[in-house]
Amino acid sequence: MKIMHISDIHLGRKPVGGQGLFAKKRYEDYFKAFRKAIEIAIEKKVDTVLIAGDIFDKKELYPEVLEKTENILKNLKENNINCVVIEGNHDNIYFNKEVESWIIYLEKKGYFKRPTYYFENEKYIFEPVIINNIYFWGVGYPGAFVDEVLLELSDFIDEKEENIILVHTGIAKNDFLAGTINGDILNNFKGKVKYIAGGHLHSYAEYPKENPYFFLPGSLEYWDLAENGEKKGAIIFDTETMEREFITFKDFIRKKIDIKFEVESNNINQFQEEFIKKIEDIKIEKEEDIVIVEMTFKKYFFIDINWCEKALEEKGALKAIVKSKYPKIEKQGSIGDISKNIEEIEKDIIIEWENDFSANSEETVKVLEKLKNLQEEKQEDIFIDTFDQFLEKIVQS
Repeated sequence: MKIMHISDIHLGRKPVGGQGLFAKKRYEDYFKAFRKAIEIAIEKKVDTVLIAGDIFDKKELYPEVLEKTENILKNLKENNINCVVIEGNHDNIYFNKEVESWIIYLEKKGYFKRPTYYFENEKYIFEPVIINNIYFWGVGYPGAFVDEVLLELSDFIDEKEENIILVHTGIAKNDFLAGTINGDILNNFKGKVKYIAGGHLHSYAEYPKENPYFFLPGSLEYWDLAENGEKKGAIIFDTETMEREFITFKDFIRKKIDIKFEVESNNINQFQEEFIKKIEDIKIEKEEDIVIVEMTFKKYFFIDINWCEKALEEKGALKAIVKSKYPKIEKQGSIGDISKNIEEIEKDIIIEWENDFSANSEETVKVLEKLKNLQEEKQEDIFIDTFDQFLEKIVQS
């Protein structure tokens, strides 16, 4: 069987504010990326498409989002391609509220099948989807219980069968993110599975280094323009030959131009001249490319960020985002070092608390940044999940 593994499609997503040409184009970008993935699946004669969570950006859908999604999924149905889906944290299905989910609606319409699990009589029960004698197990997004659920699943499955697992999680790195796992948990599946289809994190990854069986394809599009991972796309996997092909979506998604430079100017007039020269040779496709500029200043003086962004948009950028970082002011009296970088200010304040948060000051600052973004995006469920898991980690440290 030939499968395609994709994840984190985030259909219906709009930038904060959701107004203007930029918001409109970004809204369409996610559908374009999904449509392209399905076109590739048909072209490559894939038998089954796996979607490892976050097909939608929010649980509550506008009618247009649902209609566009159905129109794309119809292409799989018309080409006799199976589709197996699990929910992610953005489209998370709560126990006893499944009837309220659009994932269930699409499942009932026959667009895909959904492997499930539930907790009964003090134990987990897993119900796979079976296609051509291959067992597809799915655990959705278990959040804080991901380690526990996967350990139970590793004992539950029969290693004599051909097993493929879908789980909306990635391997935890140094930065904190709710719902991620430690690679050691995945070691329990060695020799028991052909493939584990992960999600949640938006850049390609695989585990272990030698003979990997856990994979993340990355999101199809940028969920956040600050994402650094460039390797995003789809994985084609042949269950008979065990061969894999990664298909990058770099050429299919909206171009993002990142520019970083140190400002040599000493005042605003010099700066404006320097800025115009810095962006002079940048090739920007009119009303298509997103440009992100990060500037590091050696001296303090006021700059108008709006002026910088307007200069880039006049040059043709669909959207310009300009960020600046200033040097520290030397210690004055008892105030201490002051930085214009808000993360550094927060870290200095947290260190002075002299408690468990101060012992984890760097991680605390990163979590605060994530919580701010989630609040702006009105992602209440993920906000609470992230905050709860961080508190639990602090208590246990």
